[in-house]
Amino acid sequence: MSALTQLYGPRSFVVIERHFLPQVQGASGLAEVAEGWLAICDDLPDLLLLDGEGNLLQTIRVSAEPPVLVEGRVPKKHKRDFESIADYRQGKETHLLIFGSGSKLPQRGFVVKAVWLDGLKSYKEYNAAKFYQHLLQVAKITEEQLNIEGATIFDNKVALANRGTNQIFWIDLKEFLKFLETDCIGPMPAVTLKSYVLPQIIGVHSGFSGAGTDLRRNRIYFGASAEDTVDWIQDGHVLGSFIGWIVRPTATDGGDMHLIPVVDDQGEFLQIKIEAIALLPQVESRVRMLALTDNDGGQSEMLVLELRNG
Repeated sequence: MSALTQLYGPRSFVVIERHFLPQVQGASGLAEVAEGWLAICDDLPDLLLLDGEGNLLQTIRVSAEPPVLVEGRVPKKHKRDFESIADYRQGKETHLLIFGSGSKLPQRGFVVKAVWLDGLKSYKEYNAAKFYQHLLQVAKITEEQLNIEGATIFDNKVALANRGTNQIFWIDLKEFLKFLETDCIGPMPAVTLKSYVLPQIIGVHSGFSGAGTDLRRNRIYFGASAEDTVDWIQDGHVLGSFIGWIVRPTATDGGDMHLIPVVDDQGEFLQIKIEAIALLPQVESRVRMLALTDNDGGQSEMLVLELRNG
């Protein structure tokens, strides 16, 4: 029995496809549209339209012109740090909520609402720093502990996964949209909070890093990665990642959590930082996930993961 099996059980998410993305760095959020996959990067003011093999089809501006660009990227000091996308459908339209991490306010406290229909139909960027300050107050945490890295819509609620404390903020979608419509000066949407304990890899705690929804199974999926760093601003050595899910996530007790390691074809932790995930159609009843990685300055990757039982 391998050490991984002893610690986490026989199931694992195995990488069955791996596509390097030479034109994409810092991938951090993911949403599906009819034309392919929309990705956001933490140091770009753009959405990237990718095909199923990670080829860049289109670059679409959705944020204000950055004050500084260095080799096409926004330096850490100036970036919005867009880390997640939550999407929902209205008729034929796909609506996107793109969230800054909140790790430095007001700079990283922006939210973009975009509408996609045969391409980008509209977008608007909001300074939502007051909302992020409200999250700090609800969780009773400091700004250094806030790092929203996952977002999804479940049961008409926005779920924001905070990597800094492994907590999920739940916000009523309609209330949040009304708040944005007031240019973030109207009534603050109500926020509830659930806390979770995620595993360690060689003594390093893992933290939320991406989220998605499976309403048919009444669950949300999430990514979690272990990065040896002293805070959420500085990058560190990546030890590995998990894919997990929470059944009944809005239940009073926070639901039931399951975590599965992401491994290579030798059954060992793949030392990658999964930043964004999305559910793919099953193949022969096997759960499959699409994931994007952030290689901290290097090119990102697009992975296809398959859940296996041994």
